[in-house]
Amino acid sequence: MINIRAASTLRLFVPVRGRPSPEVKWGKAEGEIKETAQIDNTGSYASLVIENVDRYDSGKYTLTAENASGQKSAFISVRVLDSPSPPTNLMVKEITKNSLTLTWEPPLLDGGSKIKHYIVEKRESTRKVYSPVTTCNKMSSGIGQPSPPTSYLKACDPTFEPGCPTNAHVVDTTKNSISLAWHRPIYDGGCEIQGYAVEITKADEEEWTICTPPSGVPATKFTITKLIEHQEYKVRICAINKLGVEGRPTPEICWAKEDGELPSKVQIESGEDYTQLSIDICDKYDAGKYILNLENSAGTKSAFVSVKVLDTPGAPLNLTVKDIKRESVTLTWEPPLIDGGARIKNYLVEKRESTRNVYSNVDNKCTKTSYRITGLTEGTVYYFRVLAENEFGVGQPAETEESVKTSEPPLPVGKITLTEVTKTTASLSWEKPDHDGGSRIIGYYIEMQPVRSDEWVVAATTKTCEGTVTGLSTGHEYLFRVSAFNEKGKSDPRSLVAPVTAKDASIEPGFKITFNTYSIQHGEDLKIEIPVIGRPTPKVEWKKDGQALKETTRLNVSSTPSSTKLYIKDANKEDSGKYTVTATSTAGMAKEEITVIILDKPGPPTGPVKIEEVSSNYVSLSWEPPEYTGGCQINNYIVEKRDTTTTAWHIVSATIARTTIKVTKLKTGVEYQFRVSAENRYGKSSAIVSPAVIAQYPFKATMNSKFKDLIVVHAGETFIIDADYTGKPLPEVIWLKDGKEIDKATPRMEINTTLTHTILTVKDCIRSPLTIRDVTISPPPTPGEPPNPL
Repeated sequence: MINIRAASTLRLFVPVRGRPSPEVKWGKAEGEIKETAQIDNTGSYASLVIENVDRYDSGKYTLTAENASGQKSAFISVRVLDSPSPPTNLMVKEITKNSLTLTWEPPLLDGGSKIKHYIVEKRESTRKVYSPVTTCNKMSSGIGQPSPPTSYLKACDPTFEPGCPTNAHVVDTTKNSISLAWHRPIYDGGCEIQGYAVEITKADEEEWTICTPPSGVPATKFTITKLIEHQEYKVRICAINKLGVEGRPTPEICWAKEDGELPSKVQIESGEDYTQLSIDICDKYDAGKYILNLENSAGTKSAFVSVKVLDTPGAPLNLTVKDIKRESVTLTWEPPLIDGGARIKNYLVEKRESTRNVYSNVDNKCTKTSYRITGLTEGTVYYFRVLAENEFGVGQPAETEESVKTSEPPLPVGKITLTEVTKTTASLSWEKPDHDGGSRIIGYYIEMQPVRSDEWVVAATTKTCEGTVTGLSTGHEYLFRVSAFNEKGKSDPRSLVAPVTAKDASIEPGFKITFNTYSIQHGEDLKIEIPVIGRPTPKVEWKKDGQALKETTRLNVSSTPSSTKLYIKDANKEDSGKYTVTATSTAGMAKEEITVIILDKPGPPTGPVKIEEVSSNYVSLSWEPPEYTGGCQINNYIVEKRDTTTTAWHIVSATIARTTIKVTKLKTGVEYQFRVSAENRYGKSSAIVSPAVIAQYPFKATMNSKFKDLIVVHAGETFIIDADYTGKPLPEVIWLKDGKEIDKATPRMEINTTLTHTILTVKDCIRSPLTIRDVTISPPPTPGEPPNPL
């Protein structure tokens, strides 16, 4: 037996032997092993690891090893020390006005420790928290999970007789017994059923005999024994509770309805020991709690009966329209007082334009008591209604009493500009709101607040987008803000950026420039707006690259007392450059430079394409970057080639980042042409084309110019002739005399040749006819290509 605490890690390790190596399996006698268990089986051991164990991991674990020679099993018992599982079969018995009796069975899992105590708790139906009824010591491993709660029970003495048991039927008969079964009565008389009494009589008699104990039997089945064979019997079953309401002298009887007056169709009948209330043709409004009051000189007694009428529900309550927007509204409501005796399944939400008579469905499956209706037409007048639905159908509607117009307060006004200020006045202008909220803007409020004051006051009201505030105190600073308003209310205010001092002032011109560089993509519109300050209003002038800016159908300049705007439509690379804006007045001058970058594909690389090196199977090229980069970095160059005998171009490389390339895999003797284009993130430039070039071996030889003329030496002297040469592949060097190759074996002549240099030495010169010596440098012969002497 292994004991382990809950939340610990269980590790089982078992050595395994056998030949051949057995197949090992883990199992659990009382169920399956957790999916999270880690099982590791090898030829020599088997292990089982379970992390964070709980009470359900207790039990007998089996390990089975099997091979061709046989099978062997072993088991390990594990007990997890944990809190117990919930008690089972919680039942309520013997309810009175101040007590009740509970019974239950022990939990299925004791948590590996003996159950010491049980904790009983209660909760009133109006509260959410349970409170203890008994006090007990906790178990060593803690308190277990609670049992499922009972249904709500009312603590009261029985006040009425229970109803008859239902579905009574014979289960079995023998020659001397009858087995019966039945169901509980629908109404228990206000108290838990204590038991059932079974009575029997012969079919032709009326004297009943009780077969059960006087207190009845608790079960809903019973077998009557010791009967006479072939005799017919009548059997009856009744339910028993603690009935008992009596009064002496005879009490006065009064019926009432909790939530209002008794309906006019109620009929009440009373006797010395009973009273009866009846209503014919019930509807949903007859549902509710009916109260019976008994009173005599000895005291009073009350009881109630809740009546549920199965019908469609009543109308929802307090239908309200909230959060009205230009295209949506939100409806809220409360459930109907009368649910029709069944749970409200959902609500139907409907709308109607004021110009129509019929409602249209918005949603017929709303399960909440609020709904946001979207997709409404701005500025339209609507009515709305909501209907509840239960299993018996759709109930009565709740409608909005007043029409609702789908609009909202306007958006804030646009930019506010201080157009003029004196020692007693301030003039403002502003842009209209982007949207009027679906209702016409009635006017604007200009509010002001003296600096160091917390109170905003309405200083002026106007119907246009400009206004003047008067009555300012000279030298005082003020804050201003403007709000638009329509029939739905006032917009959020927009404030003037800076406080205003009430004075006649001369202000040097200036710009409140945010950016000095603007970048836009080719084809887009460029709009540069710069706030201008200055008193008196300065004159603003724009230039580009030192020249006055000319307005065209694409380019426009506009200025107001407070700002200047440059607008270029469909910008292209010709619009890039340095712009200068100047503000001039009698108070001074201000100047700002602005750089405009048009993001476009680059211009062509700067040519020409230079042929740096030529060989039989490659050509090295170089070029210069484009003068116009398109306003951003050149990502790569695209190099293409073509055989001059064709017009088709083929890409050599499209990813080269440098301005040089070695084009390989060319065919010897073929004439090629190359072209290069630049590429950035916005596209590919036009190309520049190289001159035609033939892929061939390069050869070069140089000789001192003094050897090109007649050389005079004396007999017996030695003379030396040398030459430098280059070539790929390494060329073959041959010295000739009078067109014939010099024999290297000649004693007086010596030839020394290196990779780049060759020397002819002639010793002990003798007289001879005109002497001519040549040197031939040629590549190794290739098919179809004769040597080429240099």
